Amino acid sequence: MPKDKNSNKINMIKITISDILEGEDPDSILCRDIFRFIIELCKNKNIRDPRDYFAQSEFKIRMLVNWLLENNRELRVEFYKSRIKKSYQAHSKTTFVMGRVNALLELNLLESIGQIPSLKTGETEGFRLSYPGFIVAALLEFDIVQKGSSEYKLALERLISSWISYIPPCVKHPRNIHYHFLINFITNCVEDYDDILSDFLKYVRERASDLVFNFSVLRYKLNNSIFKKLLASKEFRDFYYKKLNTPSENIIDTNNFRNLFQSQFKLDVESEIERISSSILNFNEFNIKDFQWRRRPQTQNKSRRQPMEGDSDMDVFKEIVFNYQVRNEWERMRSENLSNNDKITIVVKCESCGQIFPYPIIVDTENFDSLFCRHCNHPRLKPYEFENDSNSLYLKEFLSRFNVV
Repeated sequence: MPKDKNSNKINMIKITISDILEGEDPDSILCRDIFRFIIELCKNKNIRDPRDYFAQSEFKIRMLVNWLLENNRELRVEFYKSRIKKSYQAHSKTTFVMGRVNALLELNLLESIGQIPSLKTGETEGFRLSYPGFIVAALLEFDIVQKGSSEYKLALERLISSWISYIPPCVKHPRNIHYHFLINFITNCVEDYDDILSDFLKYVRERASDLVFNFSVLRYKLNNSIFKKLLASKEFRDFYYKKLNTPSENIIDTNNFRNLFQSQFKLDVESEIERISSSILNFNEFNIKDFQWRRRPQTQNKSRRQPMEGDSDMDVFKEIVFNYQVRNEWERMRSENLSNNDKITIVVKCESCGQIFPYPIIVDTENFDSLFCRHCNHPRLKPYEFENDSNSLYLKEFLSRFNVV
């Protein structure tokens, strides 16, 4: 909103959590700087435990104003080469900053802790992070640390810890095996497999506007992220199945744990294949073939007439793409293995002959380097990457014409 820099009568602004995380207007940046101040305040106290990191975040408004005068870009420019004493600068901006603090109080990201001792006035109002504010601070802290630095894993651990604590208590019921296994698993991934947390962090970002947590959506995303890495890394696969075979002590009924968990895991993975393949099948098969043919290096700059339906010998018609024939075969194979939790029906592509077809893989025992193509008998099968193949590229290009993506 427009504001007069020389006015102290602004007591409230309208802002959202998404603005604080990503906005570039002056108010969003200043609110983000308030969180930077709190992060720095906590770091100076040498608090390493994620549970305590933001618990001791209390501050006074004058402390905050003094810090912002040195660190907020807009305030630094406003008082650049000013002869006004720092104490007067701070006094002139206290009401202005308090308006932003009031906005954070309104969002329940900060909370008042009442009167606390002050050197000059005897007592003054104190503030600290609320629990939702803890989550926003953890997100912002994770954004500013350099990946691979000594602080990176600590920041990641704090972010995960904050969201785990924020999950509704009912979700943490001892009989919710998915919660107990996945939370224990991702916590163990921090040290060596922090990349597996990318979908977790993406979900956190998506929910940052209201901080509403839906564990079933998180489970779905994590299971699909885990599955992709299971196919790509034997080391990770060994790590995963070791954890799966030694369930957490918080889980009741460990006898049925693996069967129940694998059943849901299989359902989540196959549901994702169904979802993403359905989006591709919304588009004309010939157009996708034509798009794929035109992208090939040897045909990219080749001028030719538009292919016609009767041109059966034209190369464009020989292009192999995901279509309803493959989808129907995948559905048939998935149905045949519906009760077999060890087999997950995926779609594969042969890098030798280019054929695309379904395959019921036993994830914990089968490796792609030992699987042979049923069409050309070459051991060059790979999981079919719906998001990266020409089908999806065509979809993105088509939708971009309508400003959808």
